[in-house]
Amino acid sequence: MKQHWEKIPLSFRQFIKFCIVGVINTAIDTLTYYFFTRFLNVFYLTANIFAFIISTANSYYLNRNFTFQSVHEKKKLEYGKFIGIQLVGLAITELLLYLFVTYFGQEHDIIGKLSAVVVVLFWNFFGSKFLVFKIKQ
Repeated sequence: MKQHWEKIPLSFRQFIKFCIVGVINTAIDTLTYYFFTRFLNVFYLTANIFAFIISTANSYYLNRNFTFQSVHEKKKLEYGKFIGIQLVGLAITELLLYLFVTYFGQEHDIIGKLSAVVVVLFWNFFGSKFLVFKIKQ
């Protein structure tokens, strides 16, 4: 199996791993968002920011060590870049979530949130791959 995996181009392997990590992070993000909005009655855009904070820490760790296997020695700089990319993704998500709730109603906020994930996925992948993580060659 390993020999078949290694025949796949590196960028595509990284994208597959990024999507696996993304599923995990989306679950953490969505469940956290759901908890804050449904059980603690936090305003949906604020809850989205809280969920972002929690899932981003997990995302950095998994993407650094699993997806890209970063060898960057300046972890603070790398983490700062990662947060920058993620903050742009958060802004896009906040906008799409706001528009979705405004036009389709509060009861469809989870669908809006998950729809934003699809849009932000590509931004986050390319930003992480080309701007954040230094990979083994």
